[in-house]
Amino acid sequence: MKAVLLAAALLGLGGCSTVQLAGARGLTQYAYAFVQQEAEEAEERDLAESRRLEERARRLYAQARDHGLRGLALGRPGFERALHAEPRPAVAALPASDVPLLYWTAASWAALIALSKDSPERLAELPAVEALIDRALELDESFGRGAIHTFLISYEPVRQGAPGDPAQRARAHRAGSSPLLRRLPLESNLPGPGRSRR
Repeated sequence: MKAVLLAAALLGLGGCSTVQLAGARGLTQYAYAFVQQEAEEAEERDLAESRRLEERARRLYAQARDHGLRGLALGRPGFERALHAEPRPAVAALPASDVPLLYWTAASWAALIALSKDSPERLAELPAVEALIDRALELDESFGRGAIHTFLISYEPVRQGAPGDPAQRARAHRAGSSPLLRRLPLESNLPGPGRSRR
């Protein structure tokens, strides 16, 4: 119910990057903490209920991603189309002020993909997620007390086509995050494509 009220409020407020960030962050956190976790807990006792909750989590993550994309597209006509066509050039000019939107768009999209591993269409969207999170890291690796590094620790082992040893890349992110992790925020505990049990 809270997610429905949040979504309705955000729709009424329209195109402001602060509002879109609130939607991306709030819906992602809600989906993870109150829907996906419940789906995982229900799996052994009620598989049908677990599947229903997973589908709800997917819808919430998709809504969160869409808020993030709308925020990033403000004042940038054709941004979303460019992101799908050529992800890295599309994000190359985004400024440091967009790091929160970059992070939360990537986090929600990655969580959606992690729950949709049987969908080739979803898996084909990973290059866009990688471009978003890599640009966020390039602009501000300290965001969220190391949240970007924490995301990449779990993502590097499943990243396709990257040079070098995946475990070594993950260790480098662990080393990069250590000085920043006095206290882990919720964003550091969000799932990425490498964390889903499916």
